[in-house]
Amino acid sequence: MRRLRRLDTAPAIRRPEIYARHGPCIRAGMRNLIERWWPNCAADFRSHGCDAGRPGLYVMLVYRFGRWRYGVRWRPLRRACSAIYKLLYFFVRIATGIELPCEVPVGRNFRIEHQSAIVVSGHASFGDDCVIRQGVTLGLRHSDEPCAPQLGHRVSIGAGAKLLGASDGGGTREEI
Repeated sequence: MRRLRRLDTAPAIRRPEIYARHGPCIRAGMRNLIERWWPNCAADFRSHGCDAGRPGLYVMLVYRFGRWRYGVRWRPLRRACSAIYKLLYFFVRIATGIELPCEVPVGRNFRIEHQSAIVVSGHASFGDDCVIRQGVTLGLRHSDEPCAPQLGHRVSIGAGAKLLGASDGGGTREEI
């Protein structure tokens, strides 16, 4: 019959070497997540009317996660986050019909009013307090020219609008 070892004589549990080397990077990544990702998500929740059922909110949460993963310094963690982002982006795109890649610079209080048929090029940009609605396309006029619309602050894009090529939305309230 085997005797069990007493707990006080058990060998000390040692950290894995990889955690000892990369632990500070992991902790910095978590700090980065809390400081940069969470306040943006809370602001997105407020700009979508504090309604967790809005499809635009889910698109913005995945978008914020995609932007956050660029700040992760530890390569294995960044690759894992990139795989998770691609999976989430795929499901959100299928479920909502909204394509908003994480390469698009988006200002504060960006709001997606309705779902379905929203396509945004990775070369476009939005200022603060912008609103887009269903059926909106912001993209390239020609695939060989990476010139997409650069919209300023307080721009509202109505249903079915198609903005192709270089255009510049000003800094005042505009209805497109």
